[in-house]
Amino acid sequence: MNVPHSYNVGTSAKPYASSNGTSQSVPMMPWDGTQLDFRHYMEDLEAVQSSWTEDRAFWPTSITYGLAFLIGIIGNSLVVFALMANRKARNVTSSFLVSLAISDVIFLLLCVPYETVSKYAGFWSGGLALCKISSFAEMLSAAASILNLTAVSMERYIVIVHPLKARSWCTMGNTKKLIAGVWVVAITLSSPTLYIMSTTVGMYYNSETYVIKVTCSDCNVNSNGERILFTWYQLIIMFILPMAVMVYCYAYVIHVLWASTKDLAKMTHAEGSYEDDSRLELTPQSGRHFRASTKRAGIRSLRDHNSEIREARKQVIKMLLTIIGIFLFCWGPKLILNIMKRHKLGYILHKNVAFYIMLVIHLLPYIQSCVNPIIYSIMSNNFQRSLRSACHTYCHCRSRCSRLMRRQSSDYDMDPKSYNGNTYQTYLRYSPPVANAGRASASVLSTDY
Repeated sequence: MNVPHSYNVGTSAKPYASSNGTSQSVPMMPWDGTQLDFRHYMEDLEAVQSSWTEDRAFWPTSITYGLAFLIGIIGNSLVVFALMANRKARNVTSSFLVSLAISDVIFLLLCVPYETVSKYAGFWSGGLALCKISSFAEMLSAAASILNLTAVSMERYIVIVHPLKARSWCTMGNTKKLIAGVWVVAITLSSPTLYIMSTTVGMYYNSETYVIKVTCSDCNVNSNGERILFTWYQLIIMFILPMAVMVYCYAYVIHVLWASTKDLAKMTHAEGSYEDDSRLELTPQSGRHFRASTKRAGIRSLRDHNSEIREARKQVIKMLLTIIGIFLFCWGPKLILNIMKRHKLGYILHKNVAFYIMLVIHLLPYIQSCVNPIIYSIMSNNFQRSLRSACHTYCHCRSRCSRLMRRQSSDYDMDPKSYNGNTYQTYLRYSPPVANAGRASASVLSTDY
């Protein structure tokens, strides 16, 4: 975050002797009495005052913010809607994916709007409180996302490597507790941001005017060593440790799936040989042939069922590995770049090409927050079915409610005299007395399906 808050006050300044001996003008204190953290002479202040015309990163950043916000909010909301509205889609993995979508929504709602306004206005306009909240939400979203992905990898490990333990461990009750624990840990790990992040006020000036620049950064600590420690802390808890756990879990998962696929191929080959032998030996005896055919059919059905389960698990693993790879690709470079800056290695990035590299690195986390729903829609057949089912259920419920409301309104609009004493019978058909309301309502609802 590096955005200026400008004040143009003409030449109300006192003479200042610069390092090259020339006399410049610099105000020692802004007109509103703001305490300055630093002063910096700058001949051309146009780039600081008009970021939307002078800053090369303004339009790429603004467009990326806008697209990420729209696609991310709509896409992640659809993920929550599809996986929560469809009861059949509620399982352990989908619960973690809903939690992952919520973390992306938090990031988009609490970070993108204020970043966009500050980029356009040319200064951080949210104040100290929003500086802390926005930075906290950014780290919270990243920490919650990586912890959810780590929990999913552990769940896949237990289900595939230790299937007997999965029956008692991987239950919906335990999943809800684990998701709550994930968010508690994410909040705890992100809490140092509330202390470290703050606003700084600096002055950029020349002989005619000056610009007061307000930024939101990790300036609430005194030494650069503490800033270095915090950047390493972020890299370790958001990148290195989770990646180590996920690599271990998925390495075992892939090994077990690969071994089971080879075993299934051997069973298929053995079954083919058994079918040929039994067909030759048992064909003359119809009773034995029937029993052998039944046995072969059962083996074939079990084999097909196991094959479908393995293929479904492989598809889920591929999707999860894609999500993890994109997350690490989007957040890893930013965390590593922060380390380089704190260790004074940023000088290697001062070339023109490096500007665009750093711009892309800055925008990657925003892109990651909206890409998961796209992955689900492409790689998950279950998500596609869940979304269609949820939309169908929603539309059906709205249609059913509208029909019931029209029936009730037609009952209240009836004229009793026009039905020659049959008013109570007609009323009973649609709106029965309170004693029979439950049975009648159930019958009306059942006829709509």
